[in-house]
Amino acid sequence: MESLTVALITGANGGIGRAVAEILTADHRYHIIIDIFAAAAYISETFGKLNVLVNNAAVHFAVTHSLPVREQWTYTFATNVVGTVVLTDKLLSLLRKSEFPWTVFINSTKGSMGATLDTTLALQDLTFNSYDARKAAVNMLTAAMSRY
Repeated sequence: MESLTVALITGANGGIGRAVAEILTADHRYHIIIDIFAAAAYISETFGKLNVLVNNAAVHFAVTHSLPVREQWTYTFATNVVGTVVLTDKLLSLLRKSEFPWTVFINSTKGSMGATLDTTLALQDLTFNSYDARKAAVNMLTAAMSRY
C-alpha cells in the first residue's frame, strides 16, 4: 500500500502557495492543505506525521498604507517571522516522524543584502523596507532551521 504524503502549506489561498498546492494534488495522492495553526493537532491525531511543511504565508503593506511605521513593522514581523517560527517549532516533532521530511521557506530576492545595498536599484521608503527586513529574517531562519 502506498504511503500517504501529508503536506501543510501556509498561505495556500493564492499566489505561490496555491500553485504549490495545485502541483502537490496533481498526483492524486491525499494531501492536507490548510491555512490555520490548529492544523498541528489535527495532523497529529489523524496522521501522526507531517511529510512536507511549506512556509509561504505573509503580509505586506503598500507604501501608502495609513498605519504608522512602528505598527507596520511590528505586524509584519509578528506575522511573517514570529508566526513562521512558532508554527515550524510546533510541527517539528511531526516532521521528525516522517522518513524524509521537507520544510520549505518561500522567500524572494528582497531579503538579499546585496540587492538592498545595490545603488543602481531604486530605494524604497522605510515602511516598504519592513518587507525586505522580514525577507532577510526568513533567510536567516532558513539557514538556522537547516541544522535541525
